[in-house]
Amino acid sequence: MRYRCLVAVLAGLSATSFAEQTDHSGWQYDAVMPDHLSDTAAPQAADINAINDLLSTLRDGWNAHNVDVYMSGYWNSPQLLVVLDTEQYQGWKAVYAAYKTGNPDLKAMGQMEYTRIQIRISKPDLALVQTAWKAKYPNSSAELTGTTTFNIQKVEQGWKVVTAYSRYVHSTSRGWEYDSIEPATSTSIPSPQEDAIKAINGTLLKMLDRWNAHDIDGYLSAYWNSPELLVIVQEEQYQGWQSLNDAYKSGYPDPNAMGFSQPSRIQIKLVRPDLAVVVTWWTVSYSNSKVHVVGNTTMDLQKFPDAWKIVMSHSSIAEP
Repeated sequence: MRYRCLVAVLAGLSATSFAEQTDHSGWQYDAVMPDHLSDTAAPQAADINAINDLLSTLRDGWNAHNVDVYMSGYWNSPQLLVVLDTEQYQGWKAVYAAYKTGNPDLKAMGQMEYTRIQIRISKPDLALVQTAWKAKYPNSSAELTGTTTFNIQKVEQGWKVVTAYSRYVHSTSRGWEYDSIEPATSTSIPSPQEDAIKAINGTLLKMLDRWNAHDIDGYLSAYWNSPELLVIVQEEQYQGWQSLNDAYKSGYPDPNAMGFSQPSRIQIKLVRPDLAVVVTWWTVSYSNSKVHVVGNTTMDLQKFPDAWKIVMSHSSIAEP
């Protein structure tokens, strides 16, 4: 539970906090234009190259409009978990059927390309992967931009996707309203969008403060108190605020074990005036220990009469 309950730890980070931090995310591979590494580039070079080959299979299968090739990159197991925006699919057969029925005209799948790939191998047979991508469609000027977080595991058949979470939006000229990696060049936006960004950051800042104060009740106050709240951490799912609250309370009988979170990046995009997408990268450390955990979280935040609240989140974690 110690790691499973690191749900959106970095959700509490303000834009100012991110701008002041050095990137300690621990990615072993980070490329805007992915390419193979030489065998001597790193101890994990062979596995990183194999994972990049897997990602290429996904891309090439999609662009060839070949669902069979695309799905060959996923773990053929009832335990496979895939979340596409607000839709969840459990098991390889369910994911395969969803792609087949969702794309009766395979040419409508369009063309996708990665704009960034980040890889961290946390164990000899387990990797955390974050991709940023864009997709274009025939006879349309529309374009999607999105991120996908994968847990990729080495099974008998090789490296396969065992969990995936994708979040995407229609591209606009604005892009991300805030990106802490380049805060000085973040797009200037007028009010009320700027006010919304500040309010979202206020929610995030409060979460960070409460997490590092080991105040579970204060931390969870940023989540939508509803049975419809959905939180996914690795392969664990929590449906409803009460379920999440119970998990934290039972998982941390000693709140001091929560550790301390440190930011590495945050991106915020307003999808509409009352809905935002936030992507965060974070590190958690523990007192009197060299152990630290890195991960990322993708969240949907919705504006309610009293405040912005997290209504959905997905966290992937690379344990030491």
